[in-house]
Amino acid sequence: MFSLPTGRYKIAPKRPEIKCGPGRTKQSMRDQTNINLIMAKYQKTGMVSFVNKQQGEYMNTDPIDFQEAMDMIVNANNMFAEIPSSVRKRFGNDPKEFFEFLHNPENVDELISLGLATPPPEPPAIAPSDPPDTSPPGDDL
Repeated sequence: MFSLPTGRYKIAPKRPEIKCGPGRTKQSMRDQTNINLIMAKYQKTGMVSFVNKQQGEYMNTDPIDFQEAMDMIVNANNMFAEIPSSVRKRFGNDPKEFFEFLHNPENVDELISLGLATPPPEPPAIAPSDPPDTSPPGDDL
């Protein structure tokens, strides 16, 4: 630990200087982000303007609870982690992008080439059979 000299010549400790440029903060948004102005407007009108811009969306959905949804996400992430890293890299290591790719029917050929899908089974070849019997019934003796 050092001590400052005492006596006739005192040296004041130097304070660090911070040189700032003009900054990158947009001053045009100053009034919209000032909490004092936001609260004053709220006290006048009882509403906060930026909250009320979105309308609610109401729709029918399948009943699923939070735990089931989280289990589905964990399973999807685990499945994505099991595929080769080169394939994950192809999708930017993003499970969402991978699952969107999986659900597009136009991508079946690429899924087969990546080894993620099996080609559809070929229909069985029809073997040539004997020509149909065209003789009238009762002539089989």
